[in-house]
Amino acid sequence: MDTTLTHYANAFFALAEENNKLNIYFDDVLAIKKVFMENKELLSLLTNYLLNEEERIAIIDKVFAFLNEENSRNFLKVIMSNHKLNYVEDIMDCFHDLYNNKFHIEKGIIYSSIKLNEDQISKIEKAFYAKKKQKVQLENKIDESLIGGIKVIIKDHIYDGSIKNQLESLKSTLKKEGDNL
Repeated sequence: MDTTLTHYANAFFALAEENNKLNIYFDDVLAIKKVFMENKELLSLLTNYLLNEEERIAIIDKVFAFLNEENSRNFLKVIMSNHKLNYVEDIMDCFHDLYNNKFHIEKGIIYSSIKLNEDQISKIEKAFYAKKKQKVQLENKIDESLIGGIKVIIKDHIYDGSIKNQLESLKSTLKKEGDNL
């Protein structure tokens, strides 16, 4: 990642720590990223130089009025005025990584044949914490080839409870037993 972008994330992270509101800023970071991911046209609007800066600031104030911290909106305005808004998701990801490092949270991927809801993902994250004493944050990705069950990848560890894996394991066992006859 561009060091300029990490400087933005580090500065915002330092502000969050200085204000002793790291968790509140983190919630804002997640919300900002979600808004931009779900509304790609918003980024186009905010980077459109046919609008003057005052108009773009007004849009940020209106769209992001729900954020917990005014500093979060102000941070977006700084990014915009420095022509870095196209990188807002990368900057938010960098902040997210800084947060996870501080609190020793591992990122991982949970593969499932259907989309899991937030409650299901949360229960799986809690189960990993209970078993491994490690906080994890899982992102759900769909892999229909699993047939059912889940496969979780955290760092270089794979936990595979999918039906596909169970069938492959059974097939392998049957083949070995067949070879021994």
